[in-house]
Amino acid sequence: AYRQARQSDPHAPRAWAVSVEPADGGGHCECAECLKLGSVSDRVFHLANLVARAVRQEFPDGRVSLFAYNEHAAVPQIELEQNVYVAVIPYGFQRTDLAPEQLIDAWSRKVRALAIYDYWSIPDWSHDAPTFDPLGAGPAKLRSWQRRGVNGFLCESTYSGDAMGLAWWLMSRLTWQPDGDVDAWFGAYCRDCFGAGAPAIERMLRRWSVGYW
Repeated sequence: AYRQARQSDPHAPRAWAVSVEPADGGGHCECAECLKLGSVSDRVFHLANLVARAVRQEFPDGRVSLFAYNEHAAVPQIELEQNVYVAVIPYGFQRTDLAPEQLIDAWSRKVRALAIYDYWSIPDWSHDAPTFDPLGAGPAKLRSWQRRGVNGFLCESTYSGDAMGLAWWLMSRLTWQPDGDVDAWFGAYCRDCFGAGAPAIERMLRRWSVGYW
């Protein structure tokens, strides 16, 4: 279907990758034949390798993508095809003994490039309160990812402008300029959005950024 769409319309969007992520929730097969393949991660990424090779035969620049998540968050023992693109979910729902940064480091040694999937003030947990720190912890996290070779990002977040408006504005700039001046951008944000009220808003947002809300 993809090939036919491209032939009928050469300007149709190109698919960047095909997902081979297993169903959420775990419950992987534990039969003898599956166990021969190794850990859950070994089994999940074994399938990813098979699909990656098949995709590459027809689309040399094609990729497959999946998460390092839940029961398959751990780095597999097997080697991975170069067109397998992994998005690590280190800060929640990963069943390893590693701290988030340790898991990212382990994956960065396994693959040439990877993405991060994270949770920023999602309503399920924060109820749209401003729980994300856009001036300290947020920039530090993005910069640490950049040092570790992360080149992609997916996120669950909130639509609340109060909770995440400043955060998304600043973090989007940091993805392009990791060494940018966060304080200068913050000042410009307050002045441009709030005019004469900027000093009061700046004080409030600084308090929110360290958890005083």
